[in-house]
Amino acid sequence: MVVETAPPPLSPAMRVLYAPFYAAGLVIRYGVYYVIVAPLEVFGRALNYGVEGGVSRGDDR
Repeated sequence: MVVETAPPPLSPAMRVLYAPFYAAGLVIRYGVYYVIVAPLEVFGRALNYGVEGGVSRGDDR
């Protein structure tokens, strides 16, 4: 059985070169979620619950 070891860590120079691409990936990943997916989820919930909002008024005691 052969166990592969992890690759060595990146050098500081490669980390500096890689950082902008990593940051851009995070912006794209979470930007798409918060700009497109989250509003659609909220809109879907609003349509699902309707005007009442899914919260009782308190007069049903």
